Amino acid sequence: MVKSCPSVRNWIIPLSGGYDSRLIINYLYRLGYKNVICFTYGVGFSDEVKISKATAEALGYKWFFVDYTIKKDWVDLHKNGLFDKYIQYSFNGCNLSHVQDLLAIKVLKDKGIINENDVVVPGHTAFTETESEEILNLHSENDSVNYVFSKYYNLIKSKNSTKLKKRLQNLFEDENQTAINFPLFFNWSERQVKFIGNSVRAYEFFGLDWRMPFWEREIFDFWKMLDYKDRVERKIFIKASKEKLFVKELKDIPIIDKFNKSSEVNILFIKRIIPLRIKSFIAAQMKWSSKVPVGTNEVFTEKGKNVMEIMQPIHVLPKNIKRYLKPYLLRKPYQMNVNSLSVFYILKTQVIMKKSL
Repeated sequence: MVKSCPSVRNWIIPLSGGYDSRLIINYLYRLGYKNVICFTYGVGFSDEVKISKATAEALGYKWFFVDYTIKKDWVDLHKNGLFDKYIQYSFNGCNLSHVQDLLAIKVLKDKGIINENDVVVPGHTAFTETESEEILNLHSENDSVNYVFSKYYNLIKSKNSTKLKKRLQNLFEDENQTAINFPLFFNWSERQVKFIGNSVRAYEFFGLDWRMPFWEREIFDFWKMLDYKDRVERKIFIKASKEKLFVKELKDIPIIDKFNKSSEVNILFIKRIIPLRIKSFIAAQMKWSSKVPVGTNEVFTEKGKNVMEIMQPIHVLPKNIKRYLKPYLLRKPYQMNVNSLSVFYILKTQVIMKKSL
């Protein structure tokens, strides 16, 4: 990666509290590079912010925080149609626009913290978090195809489901996949590429170059070769990072474990048994905020005070989309998962409205 960027000024690392981005600065540090700038965004009291700051400081790297609660910054992001220009640029006909880093990159560039000849290195990785114990129960092509369909196409309940399953079967056979590997392959080739990896459009949009070292084919093939039981919840990757890969300066700094959700089990169960229309009504009345991803929910506040205003004109939407959106229409933007809202906003602005013209 370093050899591919001989004129790089600074390596810019979006640093979270997790493993992937930490491993990137870990290796830059091990290789002796000093020209590293880290940044984190969100709300200041979060564990993510505290841990990422401690991680950067442990290695002597500059660290900056972009506060996602400052309304003026969100207003500026929408000024002169900038946000919609980015949506069109990053959608590109087939992708989901990733808006999480967008404001942070704009703010850091406006302040002169990052500039041209800087290269952004996100921790997007082939070591995906989608693999779970339940996939061990997939023993046939039919099992695997049904699993993928139920996970990624669970909103489709029509005659189109048969066509989609047939396409998944063709993909399974064309790519010569095993029952256990197919869900991972599908996640890589669809979600990771068309959403997670597509986040680099935010860097390009502001004139920056990027690299994704954990997406090298060599690493991809290595990960796929490992025993599936070691790949479940990235167990072997986490073990290797803690015991072998991290330098001593990082070993005692906490890491956010996305798989440790035992304390939330009871809450999640209660949420599942409450009808959606009731949850939406309570959320609107109590002004509850969606937690994921932290702070990014504000990106749509300049588009309307609730989902109904953001999705106007409602009458042009297909019946199936209107039916899905109905329970959410009165929710404030910050009460929605930003990625879900992005899907519908992109469908409206980049597909349905253009088609109606």
